[in-house]
Amino acid sequence: MNDTERRITELDGIRGLAALGVVVYHYHRHLEGAPLDALLFPVYRGGLLFVDLFFVLSGFILAQVYAHEARYPTLRGAVVSRIARLYPLHLLTLFAVAVLQKAHVALIDHGFVYVYNDWWHLSLNVFMLNESGLQRGFSFNGPSWSISTEFIVNVLFLAVALRNPKRALWLGVALAAAMIALDAAVHWTEPPRWLEPFSRLFRCFLGFGVGLVLRTVHDRAKPVRAPQWTIEAGFVAAIAAMLYFMSRPERPAAFYALALVVFPALVLLSLRSVYAAAVLRTRPIVHLGEISFSVYLLHFPLELATKDLIALTGVRPQFDSPMALAVMMTACIAISHVTWKYFEMPARKRVKRALS
Repeated sequence: MNDTERRITELDGIRGLAALGVVVYHYHRHLEGAPLDALLFPVYRGGLLFVDLFFVLSGFILAQVYAHEARYPTLRGAVVSRIARLYPLHLLTLFAVAVLQKAHVALIDHGFVYVYNDWWHLSLNVFMLNESGLQRGFSFNGPSWSISTEFIVNVLFLAVALRNPKRALWLGVALAAAMIALDAAVHWTEPPRWLEPFSRLFRCFLGFGVGLVLRTVHDRAKPVRAPQWTIEAGFVAAIAAMLYFMSRPERPAAFYALALVVFPALVLLSLRSVYAAAVLRTRPIVHLGEISFSVYLLHFPLELATKDLIALTGVRPQFDSPMALAVMMTACIAISHVTWKYFEMPARKRVKRALS
């Protein structure tokens, strides 16, 4: 059975919308535009926290696929499936950014946003170790830091809990508890300089661990019958809480509230909410989830290409305009669809075939 079968469509939709949230966040940070600020203020402030929702979703889905359903019977087959899923587009965007950054430096004599673009960081990126603690800072396609941390925790998960739901649960408990205890000891959510290279890896361990636990909670909550109105109200409350805490991203309490309470509640309630399902199962939202990996990895190269074009022509769009945001989002989605259909999916099959 392949990765596209028996998908949980609601979670695909959440992942797609979260990817767009990161795009909007980086549009504000990198292109210095803030259209519709009154509406998008929480995303402009804390949209990067959607990455922690990715980690929770990843733990939940991988527990489903590799532990509960045991779609891949061997460790080799499971690792190959993760390499095939992550590697081709990661490498494509890595080398695209390398070329675009080279052009940017030639045009205006400095890099754009992420400046550690040397041979050492290139080698870390090639082996998906760009956020392993060996890095000096963000490099090349900066958002791929989360892909690096996920790959590291994925290998750990597969080595420990493949085809074993009970081990997946206890690994999740161990990861989450260890990260909370470690933060109490050394404060990695507000890290000293020596710990900063590891802080985002710890974020991934925590969110992924919560997702692993959440998969078992989902099973055990199935027999519980609650009035439908409480589920719908809970889902709305989870969205409101998410926006509230995202508007205060500098507080560690906001991070913990999202990672431990709000995002898990959002995932569980989305699987039981009639109204959430009506939206998340629509074909455009489901497809946005399908192409979300492309959306996430392609949005920075698109921003960089835009800045190169500005440097080349001297024409600067009005990034505070809602139309500029709409154009950037539309271009990102359109390019991601093409990349997903004609590169990502075929490359995934070829890598699986080559390594199997």
